[in-house]
Amino acid sequence: MKRLVFHVALGLAALIAAHAAQATQSVLPASDVLGNPFPGNTVNRGAGQQLVFFGRYTSDNPNESGLGLIIGYDATKLTNVLIDQVVTKCMVFTPDVQVTPTSQVLFGWADTSQRAGGAVGWPATADATPPCINPQGIVTTTGGFSPPLTLFRFRA
Repeated sequence: MKRLVFHVALGLAALIAAHAAQATQSVLPASDVLGNPFPGNTVNRGAGQQLVFFGRYTSDNPNESGLGLIIGYDATKLTNVLIDQVVTKCMVFTPDVQVTPTSQVLFGWADTSQRAGGAVGWPATADATPPCINPQGIVTTTGGFSPPLTLFRFRA
């Protein structure tokens, strides 16, 4: 599983990427679920205004998966952090918001799934049974899909 670190600073969200031997994965903050970018790639919010962005996943390999994600943020500026609208396909660790000692959200998806023909990850093919490893019944998204894909919504 690759680990991507996603830092959210006041007024700015940044691109993250992990490079496998043959593929590149990234999660880009988007202004909406369709993946539209923020104007000028910046997010400006005043005091007391809500920050909302969608984490848009891309990969240059449609069978790529395995994503450990850390969203770091400044808890003195962003409060009431909520992660929702999460795609659970092959998810092994649900979003865990941690305010102290480091303000961050941790979650992840497995890089293995059980499929006919040996395909792994998030290909746009029908799932075999069982579709993915499913610790503690996390996986509720089971249909096949390929990137780009909106993985989650961040609100603070």
